[in-house]
Amino acid sequence: MLLLEGRKPIGFGGNRLCFRHPFVPGICVKVDRPDRTPKLRRASKAFPKNFLPVTHYDENVVEARTLDYLHRAFPAPIRAHIPKSFGLLITDLGTGHLTELVSDESGEVSENLEAYISGNGVDEAISAAIEEFKRNWSERTPRTRNLLPHNFVVQRRGHKLKLWLIDGFGRIPRTVALDLEVARKRLLNRRIAYFEDRINRIQHGQRSRIQTSETSF
Repeated sequence: MLLLEGRKPIGFGGNRLCFRHPFVPGICVKVDRPDRTPKLRRASKAFPKNFLPVTHYDENVVEARTLDYLHRAFPAPIRAHIPKSFGLLITDLGTGHLTELVSDESGEVSENLEAYISGNGVDEAISAAIEEFKRNWSERTPRTRNLLPHNFVVQRRGHKLKLWLIDGFGRIPRTVALDLEVARKRLLNRRIAYFEDRINRIQHGQRSRIQTSETSF
């Protein structure tokens, strides 16, 4: 069992906390918040959703499966912006999901995109990183959730910045659309337009969710 009790999280989200792995460099451990466990989340749902299996609400299980699928089924330009999954393990805070930890050249945990823009605006370096992400993402758009700036981190390598999507991966699709190419283009256009709108809102101080400068999960 991996012991995390008493350690300071490096990031947090609506349902989970994230810790740097105490023994393995480059790995983070995501665990459920005690007030947002899969059982509690299911219990808060109305019929018929409260009869779905508990695993349906277990973000660690869902995320591990989805990341494995994305790295197995999508091309390198997409995978370059998505961390790898290293499976599940038991911790003293419940089941944890091991993922690749995105860090800067200095070794510091990479900064949240929303926090970066709030502090620096959309400067030349981050503009280039955003354009690189949009270009690579258009190779074959995964059916992720909306692309939200607080679900990205900005990795610094020298003078170059790179965006990583660290949350909001969605679920493995159950069916294949009849017209895949058209469906993907429509999805890409919607996702990118929403992403750009959220960035524009942050630039103009309309921040709906600035958590911290830490990674959020």
